[in-house]
Amino acid sequence: MNRWLTALAAALFLVSGGASGQAATFPDRPVRVIVPFSAGGGTDIIARVVAQKMTERWGQPVVVENRTGANGNIGARLVAQAKPDGYTILGGSSALTINLLLDGEAGTGYKLSEFAPVMLFATAAYVLVVNPKALPNIRTVKEFVEYAKAQDGGLAWASTSEGNAEHLAGMLFQHMAGIKMRHIPYKGGADAVKDVVGGHVPVGMISVPTSLPYLASGQLRGIGVTDTRRAPQLPDMPTIAESGVPGFELVTWYAAWTTAGTPEPVIEKIHEAMYAALKQEDVNQRVLGIGFNPAAGTRAEFAQFVKQQSELYGKVVQIIGPKKEK
Repeated sequence: MNRWLTALAAALFLVSGGASGQAATFPDRPVRVIVPFSAGGGTDIIARVVAQKMTERWGQPVVVENRTGANGNIGARLVAQAKPDGYTILGGSSALTINLLLDGEAGTGYKLSEFAPVMLFATAAYVLVVNPKALPNIRTVKEFVEYAKAQDGGLAWASTSEGNAEHLAGMLFQHMAGIKMRHIPYKGGADAVKDVVGGHVPVGMISVPTSLPYLASGQLRGIGVTDTRRAPQLPDMPTIAESGVPGFELVTWYAAWTTAGTPEPVIEKIHEAMYAALKQEDVNQRVLGIGFNPAAGTRAEFAQFVKQQSELYGKVVQIIGPKKEK
């Protein structure tokens, strides 16, 4: 028995020492941040802000790669299946949990347990936007609802892929406002907003970070935000809830995971770099300026947040029905 205990202790020492040694040298080569949506969208924007600061801190390139497709599932699967060494990070969003609610593990190709939570970056509301040339007389949620009802389901609206948070927000809005619209899905928020700006689709449910420049230039008109409070970047824009759809609320969030099984000291080192990045005043102000609400916290807080959000999105899914619109 004593020999067995001695051997076990030695093995544990070697494992612990190996993990500590790995953390001490991490990173000694470039780190990839996989963003499962197109460049220019909310997920991509904040991932690049954080990656730049991590590069400066570590002296090693932290490179953002956009791996789009299947509403974020392709990029997420890449991280789930990566070597658990911390060199592959998912710069993801609420889509990770929503996809599991809608499609299950068989449909997504990954399990939540295959990811190690690192940190919540930020939250952001969505904005119900219209192209002012296509819909010049629509300036309020009430006017929009009346107009949409008159179109009898023919009004097209844009968001990211079916099942993403923007899509859920738009579907929940239709449900609570008593209207029906025709959904046009895109690979990312940047793609969706370009088509609304271009007039190809007159309406969009777009995140604050993605829509903010176009709202400022007048290329888009925002008529309501999806949070229960007005967005600090858009203080004059009312919430949808205060504009005739009481109780309406749905926001998105952006975060980082790495592959499950990555040594704890390595995960903690990644967390420390991300936390330090978001706590820098210039980064904090930049994040606020482009439409996010910074939310850096502990890994445990993030894990609890994911649980709470999964419960909330689960209730929304039950209300609006399956992923695919009928």
